[in-house]
Amino acid sequence: MWQLLRASKDTVAFYEPDHDGLLAHIANTTPMPSHVGVQRYWDEYAGREALLASQHQADFGSRDFLLEAHDERPALADFLQALAHSCAPRRAVLKLNRFSLRLPWLRAHLPDARILHLTREPRAAWFSSRRHLPAERWDASCELDAYDLLQWTLDLAPKLPFLASLLDRPSYSLHFALWRLSDLLGERLADFQLHLERDVHDPLGLGLERMVRAQMIDASEVTALRALIVKPRDFELPHSANYFDSLENEVNSWLDDLGLSPSFGLEPLARIRQRHLRAWRRFEPLNLGAVIAPLLQALSAARAEQTRLLRIVRELESTR
Repeated sequence: MWQLLRASKDTVAFYEPDHDGLLAHIANTTPMPSHVGVQRYWDEYAGREALLASQHQADFGSRDFLLEAHDERPALADFLQALAHSCAPRRAVLKLNRFSLRLPWLRAHLPDARILHLTREPRAAWFSSRRHLPAERWDASCELDAYDLLQWTLDLAPKLPFLASLLDRPSYSLHFALWRLSDLLGERLADFQLHLERDVHDPLGLGLERMVRAQMIDASEVTALRALIVKPRDFELPHSANYFDSLENEVNSWLDDLGLSPSFGLEPLARIRQRHLRAWRRFEPLNLGAVIAPLLQALSAARAEQTRLLRIVRELESTR
């Protein structure tokens, strides 16, 4: 979706400005082979180095993955607004991978922003996040996977303590819990929602036509943009459908008991917890904050260094 909007006229589309390792990635990261047709990620940041140096903070992408409307993160709001305003009179698109549980905050603090939520089949997303790991480690929730499942869980556990109890369950349970919470907020708070497989990858999908009606792209662009869509190769999941069904049903039952299924994003989390106190007390007392904060910082720094080293390795390989 970032690639499509990037190719749309009068648009400046920024790739993951909320990434904790953004500056390291701009300096070192080249496109993944699976991102077909992408030559560079970072062109839009050229000429904005001073803005990044003065306003971007690593903790935009390493903590507070859940932000409610009343939460105050003025530096984050200022950075996103400055990035958007730097494009005027062109339209800014911010590809925010770490905002699916921040939509209440985004709606409150950037009220003029239009929110497009792109959802994906949860089993396909789980496969994508795990495919780089050895097969015997796919089900371990504590692995460092491509979607930062562990980092998200450690940060969210003080506010959503039931997630910590899923760390000793199959990784798909944890993945599905975060996917479902993200989707609930997308359904309730986004201005526009698209389903990747049904609306975009399906040749009969009407995602682009819906974007025209929502005035996100121009009708004259549809044919050219459709040519950029590349459906991923088919894949085979390592477990049966019954396995995934069982884990999804269990997580959905928990979310119902905790009051999150009916109310998440519609009212403050504290009010939901108070009304369903007995269910929430099952997971108390989990006082993980003091342990989690330095661990998240260490993980973020390690990933930035990993990015730098990966570039060196790729450059060495390219000269052979």
